[in-house]
Amino acid sequence: MSTTNEQDSDTPWRDEETLRRMYWEEGMSSQDIGDELGCSYGAVLRWMDKHDIPRRDRLKASHLAGGLEAAQEARRVPWVPYTISSGYEIWRDSKTGNDVSVHQLLAIANGTDPHKVFREGTVAHHRSGHRRDNRPENIEVMRRGEHTTAHMADEWTEEDGFPVLVNPSDEET
Repeated sequence: MSTTNEQDSDTPWRDEETLRRMYWEEGMSSQDIGDELGCSYGAVLRWMDKHDIPRRDRLKASHLAGGLEAAQEARRVPWVPYTISSGYEIWRDSKTGNDVSVHQLLAIANGTDPHKVFREGTVAHHRSGHRRDNRPENIEVMRRGEHTTAHMADEWTEEDGFPVLVNPSDEET
């Protein structure tokens, strides 16, 4: 037969001190407490009731957490990834509906100035020619006309295993 101490270590959500500390001192929700202690939020609430641990007012709790809108906003998935028919991976801001290409973000992550990436007349080119090959080293920003001309004339050579534009202009893109 197990002792009370052994039982408490197997079921920490039954411990009054633990529940009070996590709920009131640390400000955790019953769901968060249950997740951390390995039980359901319902079990946490039942044991809080058994120990007469008062619950926070919902309005005050939502105000402490930044309000109901903040809680709903935190649950919203901010970016929704998808692939368009041409094969490019896109991320859409679910709030504004604005899209951005993953390869543009990778160019920025790889050190290219965002103003350059999004400047009219520039493109973020996939060096390998594969639109879903979004490795940062595969992305190169260049002028649109230069990009189009090179593709039409097939003016590419290989460098480090990637197709590279032959004789690119020295102009800043």
